[in-house]
Amino acid sequence: MNSKDSLRALVGVIQKKIEELGSNNPSDEVEKLIKSKLEPFLEKQGYVSKEKYEGVLKILESLEKRLEKLESRSEK
Repeated sequence: MNSKDSLRALVGVIQKKIEELGSNNPSDEVEKLIKSKLEPFLEKQGYVSKEKYEGVLKILESLEKRLEKLESRSEK
């Protein structure tokens, strides 16, 4: 079983458990519990949350601006 199949199986199990709770909108506690257990697994597979991606993107943009300033100073 490859990682995509494993991920699909895991998502299927989670969806089934959520449905068993009788709600399509789980409570905050259940959501936090699922996220805390699922996030490390997904990160090992190479996935990151949108928040982490946007944070890294902001840092990258800041570093690019700093690099451009340094390059323009060194050209003078």
